[in-house]
Amino acid sequence: MANEGLKVKIGGDSSQLQAELKKGSKSVEQFSQDIQAAAKVAAAAGAAILAGLGAATKIAIDVESTSIAFENLASSVGQSSDDILKALQKASADTVSANDLMLAANRAMVLGVADNTKEFTVLMEIARDRARAMGLTI
Repeated sequence: MANEGLKVKIGGDSSQLQAELKKGSKSVEQFSQDIQAAAKVAAAAGAAILAGLGAATKIAIDVESTSIAFENLASSVGQSSDDILKALQKASADTVSANDLMLAANRAMVLGVADNTKEFTVLMEIARDRARAMGLTI
């Protein structure tokens, strides 16, 4: 005789189970969307940081180039770049950045407008006086 086991069929209402599974599925989808949004924000922030670092690097290179040219030009006219810069900072009452002062001094030396500390100081004082007369600040 063949061994026949007992077979039982159980039925029931699985609507609550299905509803809870749907909720869980929606939660997983929302979590996935949130993660994707956070990844996009992180990527954008990373790109912004890298762009900022790139800009800062470029500025640093420009300042270094200006500084080297300033030292070379000052030396070529027998002047100390440190002395010229200090005199220009004093004459400008520290209202102009060192880089802008070096750029202006470089132009003046190349154009033959000024080639010593006294001439640079006089030019800066004239520039400050003219700026005040026009209502500008330097």
